[in-house]
Amino acid sequence: MDFKYNIKRLRIENGLTQEELAKGAGVSQSAVYLWENGKTDITGSCVVLLSSFLNVTADEILGIEPLPTTSDKGVDLLAVFNTMTEQQQDLCIQIAKTIANQKE
Repeated sequence: MDFKYNIKRLRIENGLTQEELAKGAGVSQSAVYLWENGKTDITGSCVVLLSSFLNVTADEILGIEPLPTTSDKGVDLLAVFNTMTEQQQDLCIQIAKTIANQKE
């Protein structure tokens, strides 16, 4: 996995927009967009800023230290989940567990 996937994933897992991540890390929103879309490489100093803000290691951002595997659909689901109220999240978890326990 490369850094563009890791940045997007970490951002979504933390319930952040690109703008919020950019502001917190002290970079521009366009920089975050370009990284996440593989349009530009990330500098070492920006890796340090992101890792500090997200409270992860630089290795996690760069993919040297592997993050737990999540599919693109899982990342999309997490983004939706983070927009829900706590009550909606609890219901979503119950439904997901019910579906997962069903036999085909």
